[in-house]
Amino acid sequence: MMSDVQYYHDMGIHRTGSAVDYQASDWIEHRFAEEGLQTQRQRWQVRQFEYDDCVLEAGGRSLEALPLWYSAACDGLAGALREVHSANGDDSDPDAIALVPADRAPGWWQAYRHNVIEKNGIRAVLRVSPDPTGQGLIVAENVAPEDVGVVLPIPVLQVRASDLPLLRESLGSVVSVSLSSRTAETDAFNVMGVKPGGDKWIVVSTPSSGWYACAGERGPGIAIQLALARWVMSRSTRYSYLFTANSGHELGFWGARMIHNDSFLPAPELTRTWLHLGASIATPEWRERGGVLQPDAEMTRGLLQATDESLFAMLEQSFSSIPPLKPVVRDRVVGELANVAEHGYSGFGLVSGGNVFFHTREDRPATVSESSLIQVQQALEETFSQIEDQA
Repeated sequence: MMSDVQYYHDMGIHRTGSAVDYQASDWIEHRFAEEGLQTQRQRWQVRQFEYDDCVLEAGGRSLEALPLWYSAACDGLAGALREVHSANGDDSDPDAIALVPADRAPGWWQAYRHNVIEKNGIRAVLRVSPDPTGQGLIVAENVAPEDVGVVLPIPVLQVRASDLPLLRESLGSVVSVSLSSRTAETDAFNVMGVKPGGDKWIVVSTPSSGWYACAGERGPGIAIQLALARWVMSRSTRYSYLFTANSGHELGFWGARMIHNDSFLPAPELTRTWLHLGASIATPEWRERGGVLQPDAEMTRGLLQATDESLFAMLEQSFSSIPPLKPVVRDRVVGELANVAEHGYSGFGLVSGGNVFFHTREDRPATVSESSLIQVQQALEETFSQIEDQA
């Protein structure tokens, strides 16, 4: 499994519709076929955003910036820098470039986008990125489903928290931004592997795309899915199994939504359970030791969630040796599992929260705990064994 995490990481940046995204889909399909699964693909289209150069000039320096998907292009757009705190635009200057701090309350940004940006009330926005590592990394932000393909009327750039002091020194002074960008329709794929069996089905899904190389964010889910496929093919089962790896995750879970639009899935009433393998499974916390940020040996934080009453006791037993994933969360469903539940399926899902390099360019294989990865895989095998025994 760690070899699969490494291989996936080494492909490069996995953004939806990119050459690396296609390579990952090809690889996963090949691996499914190697295990003996019947493979198929779903091709779908989405409007993707691409950029070549993103330049911020402030205080006589060029600062690193990442455009928000889907920012308007610009060339040397200049304006006085003003820090804003009001989501309704009361303190916005239409001729200025707005500086938005990172510590905004949930929902603040969508309100600001609607009240100010979409009304074209300012020239550009600089959003300060959160900085969980303290290393000045920019954390990319997933696109909300309703915002996929919607081009903003102005440039919005994410900037490093470590540059905030310089930017505040530049308040009132003229700063400039340049962004060479475009949007285009692109193809992407959901890749499926099927083991025919009984009339009832078990579905196992995981995303296959992301902002960067995504070793910790995507790697464990893909590695576990491939290991479960190998395990399922090594034994007789009473169920049919469908494994699906879906692109488009960072773009409003687009692939996970598209898969419900065709006839690839068994009906909810024919599906015993649906396992969704979410982000950053088996990723431990990182702590500073001797001045160096290092990972713990095992994950210490995670979320095991279920929508099916019949699974609670089973999961409590299967995951009893993994304290971060206890107890099973029953009162809320997050991530792509929420989309599964909305379509009438019952199931369970895994997310872990220890990866401080989540959505950054530094999300490397070192973010994954091998021992935790093995523990999760064994717990899932035990869960499916119990489900099979109850059939």
